[in-house]
Amino acid sequence: MTTATRQAHPRRRRPSRKRVELSAPGRTLQAKHNKRAVQILTMQQRAARLLATEIDYIQHESFSEATPPLPAANDLPVHGERKSSSRLPVNMPAHLARLCEAPLLTAEQERQLFERMNYAKFLAHKLQRKINADAPDTDLIDEVESLLREALEARDRIIEANVRLVV
Repeated sequence: MTTATRQAHPRRRRPSRKRVELSAPGRTLQAKHNKRAVQILTMQQRAARLLATEIDYIQHESFSEATPPLPAANDLPVHGERKSSSRLPVNMPAHLARLCEAPLLTAEQERQLFERMNYAKFLAHKLQRKINADAPDTDLIDEVESLLREALEARDRIIEANVRLVV
């Protein structure tokens, strides 16, 4: 490159970026602001996910009472509780044998679990309608998610007990 070319096309200098150093309290304030912004965004995402979830349940006359209690889980086998069965065939594959270890439910136990699942879904649906996506209430969202988890646990327990009947 010749001198004439250099003069015709001088190098462009990028504007210097000045770094603004924040004092320790300023950094703390900024970090707190960022953390709060992330919490709000996360809560809005949880609210949006819950609002998009269709919660199906079977309406029951007891739901119209002021505060019907959640059906009790009296004498229900604990989810994940296993019992060994000496009546299983010796040559049964391990994955099928594991399914058969879940204790069977009596008709009454299955009915109680279904009522718990259905009522938890009803309550979750009722609370879901109160969720405001723009200004979500943490306690409300936590409660809806907790009720949905409870409903899933009851459903899974029913399935676990009944799968062994078809194996």
